Amino acid sequence: MTEPEKKPVVFGSEVLRLETPEHRKHRRRNSFYATLIGVVMSVNLIYFGHDSMQTGQWVVFYKSSMELPGWLVLLMGVVMLSFCLWQIARLAVGKD
Repeated sequence: MTEPEKKPVVFGSEVLRLETPEHRKHRRRNSFYATLIGVVMSVNLIYFGHDSMQTGQWVVFYKSSMELPGWLVLLMGVVMLSFCLWQIARLAVGKD
C-alpha cells in the first residue's frame, strides 16, 4: 500500500485557510488606514528634514530625545514614504 504524499505545511497557511473573506476585508481596511497614517508621518519627516537643512539647525522631536541632522531626518522620511507607497500599491493589486 502506498500512502498519499503529504505536502509540507507552509508557515501560516492554516491561519490563511481558516480566515473568512470578511476577516480579510477587515484586515486590508485596517492596513490601508495604518498606511495612510504612515504617509502623513513620512511627509512630516520630509518637511522637518528639509526645513532643518535650510536653516542649518538640527531636528529635536522632544526635549529629552536625541538631536538629529536634517539630512538623516529627510532620509528617514523618504524611506518611510517609499515603503508606504509600496504598501498602498500592494493593497491596490490585492496581494495578501
